[in-house]
Order: sequence, then C-alpha cells, then structure tokens
Amino acid sequence: MKKIKVLASFMLFAFGLMSAGTSAAAGNAREEIDKALMHADFLIKADSLNHMHMHMHHILNCMVGEHGKGYDAHAMNPCKGLGNGAINDETSASKRKLLDQVERLASVGVTIDDAAAAHDVALAMHSLLKKAAH
Repeated sequence: MKKIKVLASFMLFAFGLMSAGTSAAAGNAREEIDKALMHADFLIKADSLNHMHMHMHHILNCMVGEHGKGYDAHAMNPCKGLGNGAINDETSASKRKLLDQVERLASVGVTIDDAAAAHDVALAMHSLLKKAAH
C-alpha cells in the first residue's frame, strides 16, 4: 500500500513537471508581440536605413521564432526564450493574421534600399503590431 502511495505521488509530481514544461514550451505570444512592438517603436525612430533594417530583422525574428522561415541567426532575437515565434504561439486567428502581415512586411522591408520607402513599411509594421497587442 505504501508503494502505491509513493508511486502515485511520484506520478503526480512528474505530471506537474511535464505540465509546467509544456506551458513554457508553448511560448508567450503576448510577450513576443510586446517585444516586437518595442522594436517597432525603435524602428519608426531609426535615423538610418541600416538601423531600420536591423530592427526589421529583430521584429522578423520575434514573429517567426528560431526555427521559422526568414529567421536571421546573424540578427539579435529579442524574443529568445519567450517561445516559438509570435505567429506560432498566438492562438487568436485574427491576431495571427496581423502577425503574418507584419512578417511579410518585414521580409520585404529588409530588402528595400530607399530610406523613405523603408520608413513607410516601418509605419505599417508598427500599426499592425499595435493592433495585435490590444
């Protein structure tokens, strides 16, 4: 009888650890979106094309996660450790649609060689991230 209680206690403990690990692995889209929005704030205030591209890469990395298409391992990932990318972690279909648009804009934005055009893309990214954050 004592063995059964010990075994049951161990199983509950192990299940608790697995549950905690699962929720951490699932990621936190809200935190990823907030980090991306912070970098979108930096992006719209950037004073050079290089700085705009840098922040677009940061936002892109937050959107797709370390294993996602378009992830740039050479750029910082401000969302490292928060999840699998906001697009993957978001459960709301309407927010995921906004995040997909941000990802597409960032993918194009990093290729634009004109600062004024890149800034227009930056403003659109910022607007979409603000909507996704609320």
